[in-house]
Amino acid sequence: MNQLKTVILLGGLSLLLVGVGALMGGANNIMLFGAIAVGINFFSYFYSHKIVLRINKAHPVQPHEAPELHAMVQEVAQRAGIPKPAVYIMDDDSPNAFATGRNPKHGVVAVTRGIMRILSPRELKGVIAHEMARGGHSRISRPLKFKVGEVVVRFTRSAARHTQKNRSTVCTLFENKRLAA
Repeated sequence: MNQLKTVILLGGLSLLLVGVGALMGGANNIMLFGAIAVGINFFSYFYSHKIVLRINKAHPVQPHEAPELHAMVQEVAQRAGIPKPAVYIMDDDSPNAFATGRNPKHGVVAVTRGIMRILSPRELKGVIAHEMARGGHSRISRPLKFKVGEVVVRFTRSAARHTQKNRSTVCTLFENKRLAA
């Protein structure tokens, strides 16, 4: 359900962006804003996990640096039947954890030093399992992604044609009136 909400949100924001282009006038603006919307969605899909990690100042941790944490993540991933995600630590005293990634192959689990200090190993494993189960490693189906992209592109083309057609009609009427005067 969260995947569908994300697709609807990104699709809606894309259509809103194209609508702003239409309000600014001209087929070129609609095409430009449509291209910007496609670019934003592409960037969001492939790089959002890196942005989240950077915002939270998370850094990758190697198995020899945190063997217990890596063992927990490996066990949870095995039980879930997914590849082991990359493991990151945030140098923060507040208890927090999250999982992100566009699919299981590109999954990431991040925890703060605070949560590692406060929780027992069993509790921390439960938090990691919860975060991984929440959809941090789920996939948005390809057909659904491509359908949203197709709708945005079709809307952009249609709006550009409609704007161009209306502009031509207005220009023709204006020229006819000017010639008649």
